[in-house]
Amino acid sequence: MAKNKLIHLTSNDWDWLIIGVVLGVILTFLLLYLYTYLPKLTEIQRTGLSFTLFGGILGYGISKFEWENEKE
Repeated sequence: MAKNKLIHLTSNDWDWLIIGVVLGVILTFLLLYLYTYLPKLTEIQRTGLSFTLFGGILGYGISKFEWENEKE
C-alpha cells in the first residue's frame, strides 16, 4: 500500500504560491470586470486599454528575448 507523503514547501515556495494565487484571483476579477463592462467603455477608454495591454506584452517579450540572450 502506498504511503502518504506530505509536500514540504520552503519559505520561498510558499511565497511564490501565495503570489500566484493572489495574481490569479486579481486577473480573474479583472477579466470578469472587462467582460461585463467592455461594451460600455468609450472609444478612448478602449484605446487606452488596448495600448496598455500591447505595451505590457511588448515589454514582456523584449525582456524575455534579452533574458534568453544572456542565458546563452
